[in-house]
Amino acid sequence: MEPTVQPQRPAPGPHPAGTPGDRHPSRRRPLIALLAASLLIALSAALFGVFGPQLRYSKHPAVAATSTPTPAACASSAVSASLPAHSRILDISMTSARDGWAVGQMWDQSHQATPPSPLMFRFQDCHWMPVSDISGITGPATELFSVTMDSQTDGWAVGAYDKDNPYVQANGTTAHEWIGIKLLVLHYFDGQWRPVDVPAGGNALSAQVAMISADEGWMLVDGGKSHTDPYTPSYAYHLFHYLDGAWNPVPLTFDTSGTLEFSDVTAAAPGECWVVGVDGTGRDHFAVAHYANGKWQTWSSEQVGAGAYGTLDHIALTGPDDAWVVGHSFYPFAQSQNFGPFISRFTGTGWVKQDLPAALDQHGVDASSMTITMVSPAEGWAFFPLDYPRSSPPQAKALHYIDGHWQWVMLPYPIAVAYSLSPSSPTQGFAVVTLADSGAGASFEGDLAYYDDGAWSVVPNR
Repeated sequence: MEPTVQPQRPAPGPHPAGTPGDRHPSRRRPLIALLAASLLIALSAALFGVFGPQLRYSKHPAVAATSTPTPAACASSAVSASLPAHSRILDISMTSARDGWAVGQMWDQSHQATPPSPLMFRFQDCHWMPVSDISGITGPATELFSVTMDSQTDGWAVGAYDKDNPYVQANGTTAHEWIGIKLLVLHYFDGQWRPVDVPAGGNALSAQVAMISADEGWMLVDGGKSHTDPYTPSYAYHLFHYLDGAWNPVPLTFDTSGTLEFSDVTAAAPGECWVVGVDGTGRDHFAVAHYANGKWQTWSSEQVGAGAYGTLDHIALTGPDDAWVVGHSFYPFAQSQNFGPFISRFTGTGWVKQDLPAALDQHGVDASSMTITMVSPAEGWAFFPLDYPRSSPPQAKALHYIDGHWQWVMLPYPIAVAYSLSPSSPTQGFAVVTLADSGAGASFEGDLAYYDDGAWSVVPNR
C-alpha cells in the first residue's frame, strides 16, 4: 500500500499564558506517553549564532576573522526592537555584536483560516527591524524555521510552503492547522535574499540549516510521518550537504527502519556533521550520530550516558571533537519528576555525563525540548523551553556552566520562559523568550532578551 503523509496536529484549544504553543509538536514515544504525557520533543529550531573560530554554538558557524576592527557591543540601554504583534521568533544568527538576522512567522493563535506569514528581522544600529519585503520573496502561506549566516554578506534560511489542514475540535467547531508541504530555501548574497530550488527537498514539516563556511553546510529536513499499515509508522528525514554550490542528499544509512526521529544538526569541520534524536519505537538504538570520511558512527542513549529511553534534543560544538548534548533521561531527579535534564560531553575519545545540581524547587523541571549554548569550552547555558514557570513571580530557570560546573540560575522577571541564546561575542547575545505579562492571546516566542556581560534584560519593543 502506498504510504500517506500524516500531519502532526497540536491539541485543540488555547495554550496557557506563558507556555509555548508549538505548531509542530514532536511525535510522542510510547514509554514517555505512558509515564509523562505532557513531555514533548520540539523540533524547534533551535537557534543560535556564533562569533569566533574557537567559539561555536550548535549549528551556526564562526565568523572568519578579518582585518576589520571588531565593533563594540551595544549597551543594554541602547538595544530595542520593532516586533509586530503575534510574532514568533524561531532562530537567530549573529555575525557580530552589531549585526544579525532572525526568522520566524506570524500566525493566528485561534487556529482560524488565516495562513502564516514569514518573518525576518535584521539587527543593525542596536535595533531589530522587520524585513518588510520578505513575503514578496517567499510567497503567501510560508514560514521560516532556521537561519545561519557564515558572514555578513552570505547566509541561508530555510522554511516551508504551507497548506491548510482543517479539523473538527471537541466543541464541534473547525480549526485550521497550517502544515508544511514543500521545502523553502533562501540564500543571502549580494545584499539580497533569493529562493533556491532543492530538487530532492520534498515535504518539509520543519527544517534546519548549519553552515560552516560560504562553501559548505548541512540541512536537515523533517519530511513527515507515514504509515504502511495502521500500526507501523515511518519517519522521513532528509540530510543535505552543501558543497561545490549545490545541495546534495547524504543517506542516513544507519536509519534502515525509518523509526528514528531527529531533533538537531550541527557541524564544525569540513566534511563532518552531527545529528541527535531518539528511536521512535522507544528502544535504545540511537541518540547521536557523527558523519566523517563518508561514514557514520552512532551512539545509543546508554552509551552517551542518558540511560534507557533517554532523549536528546540539542547538540553544541566548541570544536570538531568537543560536543555537548542535552535532553532528558528517566530517573528520580525530583520528588514529582520522572524525567530530568541530562547533559553529556564528547571529548574525542568518549562521552562524559555531566554532574547536575538538584532542581531549585521540589517540582523539578520539564527537560523536554532542552537547548544548549556553549560560548566556549569553559562556559555555556542550557534552557528549558517547556518548563512552565511555577515560581511567583514566574521566572525562567537555566543551567549555567562556569568554572567546570553546572549551576542553576533564575533569569530576572519578567522573563518567564527562555528558548535559546544566540551569542554575538563571548559576553553578549540575544535570547528568544516569553514574558510573564504576555497574557493569553499574546505570541509565545515573540520577545527578546539581551545578555550583556552576565546581566539579563528585556529588549523593549518600540
